[in-house]
Amino acid sequence: MQRANLWGRTRAWLRLAYSDLGSKEHQVLLEWIIWLVIVSVVVTVLQHDHALDEQYHTLFRVVEAIIFVLFATDYALNLAHAASKRGYALSFAGIVDLAAILPSLILFVDVNSVKFLRSLRFLRFLRILQVIKAVQHRQQIQGADDENRSLLLDLQLGVIGISAFLLLVPDDGLRNELLMYTLGAAITVGLRRWLAFRQQPTLSVVVLVLSVIGVMLYALALDGAGEADRAVWMLVGTVILATITWLQIESPAGGL
Repeated sequence: MQRANLWGRTRAWLRLAYSDLGSKEHQVLLEWIIWLVIVSVVVTVLQHDHALDEQYHTLFRVVEAIIFVLFATDYALNLAHAASKRGYALSFAGIVDLAAILPSLILFVDVNSVKFLRSLRFLRFLRILQVIKAVQHRQQIQGADDENRSLLLDLQLGVIGISAFLLLVPDDGLRNELLMYTLGAAITVGLRRWLAFRQQPTLSVVVLVLSVIGVMLYALALDGAGEADRAVWMLVGTVILATITWLQIESPAGGL
């Protein structure tokens, strides 16, 4: 009986997540989709480093298999809960959902076209367009402006967009460094915004200061390794980012 109840609750949750755009369940689903896209993009960027790809090949394959299963499940559930299955399959959303899983499926069949197919995985970016549309629709339904969630979405989109741009960087070491910097910046800014939202601007400032100190120490290490130009640009970028985000986060919240 308990198992049946759990199955019933799961079915009810999935029905709301895939059919009610104004539900909390649908919001959770959107968040999971965004994070899956981010993980996929980060893995794709890291795999462009041949040394990393060779060292962590098995791990990358496992992660890709998990992402493939989750996206394939999402596509199947969208199809199952669609009012018109044919209409969904032929719609822009359905085509994008299918495009998110096909490159991974082909990768497991034909590993000779790895580089080309990895690039195709960035078709998953198109899913973010659906997420933005769904978030806007949800806000219209609720009539609320959730600033905290909006900033989180901006950070997530920023990570995805910058990660895609990093594929144009030919130097493996620089590309990986910029990727880690991007992820670190997104995490710390997100944490600071959450602290400010929780009315803890002083702690938010502490996180900002510690982040800047950490970058300064890393820049000193780069300078000691003969990478003075890279160290300078990293410091300049950090100062600019810290100033802009402080004006948007800590200053309005009363941070010193």
